[in-house]
Amino acid sequence: MLNSKRNNIWINLGIILFFCLFTLLLTGIFIKKNLLYPSADSVFHFSRVEEIYNNLKNGEGITYIASHTFNSTGVASFLFYPTVFLYPWALLKFVLAPVTAFYVWFSIMMLLTMVVAYYSMYIFSNNRYRSILFSIMYVIAPYHLFLGIYNFTLGEFIAYTFIPIVFVGLHQALTDGKYWYLLGIGWSLLIYSHIVSTYIASLTIAIVSLIYMITNIDKIKRVIINLVKNGILALLLSMGIIIPFITDYINQGISAPRKDFYFLESFQELFLSSIVNMANDNKSLGIIVIATVIIGWWFIKRSRTVEKISYLLGIVFMLITTTIVPWEMMRSTPLRNILGVIQFPYRF
Repeated sequence: MLNSKRNNIWINLGIILFFCLFTLLLTGIFIKKNLLYPSADSVFHFSRVEEIYNNLKNGEGITYIASHTFNSTGVASFLFYPTVFLYPWALLKFVLAPVTAFYVWFSIMMLLTMVVAYYSMYIFSNNRYRSILFSIMYVIAPYHLFLGIYNFTLGEFIAYTFIPIVFVGLHQALTDGKYWYLLGIGWSLLIYSHIVSTYIASLTIAIVSLIYMITNIDKIKRVIINLVKNGILALLLSMGIIIPFITDYINQGISAPRKDFYFLESFQELFLSSIVNMANDNKSLGIIVIATVIIGWWFIKRSRTVEKISYLLGIVFMLITTTIVPWEMMRSTPLRNILGVIQFPYRF
């Protein structure tokens, strides 16, 4: 028993070391070149980090408003847009040059994403090789790289790290697994990362849970209890975001982004972008995922039911990012108020 535990420790350490080396290969060239190519959301997020850095430097602690950047305003930028995971980046600026600090922080997030993806898949499959492969595929997905190093959509980039925890936690909660609480933990981590990603995850949790309960009527009570427990856990862990949102946002006359559907693309555009497999396009799923869609059924047709459901859910998510879904028609329906918050269907 003791030898088995010791072997597991060494195996886990070896896997994490492999992830470290893999991350270094991915990001080392950026650190070496020491150049940044700002675009899209970069100014917004870099300004947030600069404000955090300046406040920490002046001994002002947690940042709620901008007194150095954003024209000395930026209340909404800090109070309602999560900043927790930007603090390590700001702290790195005390010991590293600004560009290097960003790439080291980016490397840390990439490594964390690999570790989270690995252990989430391992809980689901109990297969180390499959978990390592999933971790690699997940971290190098074009959309992940698009968010982090091309478009600098850093809130969504951070949230991407914790999505596997949400989904393996949902699976555990629905099947009454011993790690049922992972859903609440993953939920709260999303809240501390990116509110829109939290909204998308919450919609998904609600829909998948409803379908599960309809098809497993005898398990409704157990599922509801697990979901309520996870909801309470997520709320308790996320009070640092939720309380200011209730007290300073609701009914305060602060404008929110318009609810609508933007950057609508056809399935053909999604398919061609994925075949090109470049990280400079928000439409690209990547060639590996497209190949999985095409030939995946052959590999899972004899697998357990949950594998087939996961595969079908993946296809559904792929299709709803495209104009196969009549997003234009929804603009004149109540669904605009529900789904329009997402703004960009490609986020699915």
